[in-house]
Amino acid sequence: MRPRCRSPPIISFVSLRGGLYMGYDYKKEYARWKKWKDNEEKILRKHNIDETLINELRDFDWEQFNENRRFSRNQNVTKDIFFYMQPVHDKK
Repeated sequence: MRPRCRSPPIISFVSLRGGLYMGYDYKKEYARWKKWKDNEEKILRKHNIDETLINELRDFDWEQFNENRRFSRNQNVTKDIFFYMQPVHDKK
């Protein structure tokens, strides 16, 4: 069983024509992930953790980052079409 993701949540809100929708900004999210990961590695090295373990953690977190990116890039649940309240009538 794989452990849960250790990285920070990846959700951005971007304005489009006056409305909000979930958008994925790879450059911004990568910068956040890299900053978080560098700080974590600095702490691990300060506590004399083996470099191979640090590299394994980096590979795992990078894989999780990419999985979240693939999911979040296509997710847009706040489109207006989901919230239209139109009556639906059965045809007779």
